[in-house]
Amino acid sequence: MTSRRIVCSDFFADKVDGMLSLSGGRIGQAPFVDNFGPPLPDGSPPPSRPRGMAEETLPDCNFSHIFAIGEYEIESLPDASPWAERYQCDAREHTQVVDTEPGWVYDTGRAGYPVWGREARPGTADIYEYPNCSDGRVVADVVRLDKGHTEGLEPNVTKRIVELMVSASGGKIQSM
Repeated sequence: MTSRRIVCSDFFADKVDGMLSLSGGRIGQAPFVDNFGPPLPDGSPPPSRPRGMAEETLPDCNFSHIFAIGEYEIESLPDASPWAERYQCDAREHTQVVDTEPGWVYDTGRAGYPVWGREARPGTADIYEYPNCSDGRVVADVVRLDKGHTEGLEPNVTKRIVELMVSASGGKIQSM
């Protein structure tokens, strides 16, 4: 929410072409699991939090949006994207990226609770891309399977996210 507010602020709205949301901030929310958050000091899950019931308002500015999250953080990924609808994208396409190398970063002090994340390790990600969006925008969801919040992005998954990022139209900053 904060990133969207900043990206759409008067200062950035005419400069930012895209946003990558890591573990939160999907436009067309993917609801977090009840016990999302870091584990308690004893390693047990955090208490359940009340869920917000406010209706989501779409940002009032234009940018490509890629959402990446660990499978254990959310209840499920919605089948549709209001951001893809805004840009009249085609129906989403599903591919997978498999990586035999682990990511480099994870929460070394609290690894072990699956929702929060375990030690970095190889993995697979489901890539849901909404192709052919108007204005050359990119809208995609990346769900890292069998992963939690803090498990580092694997090299091939990171490469695919970067490929999606650079495939988006740009140029706001050049037109200033």
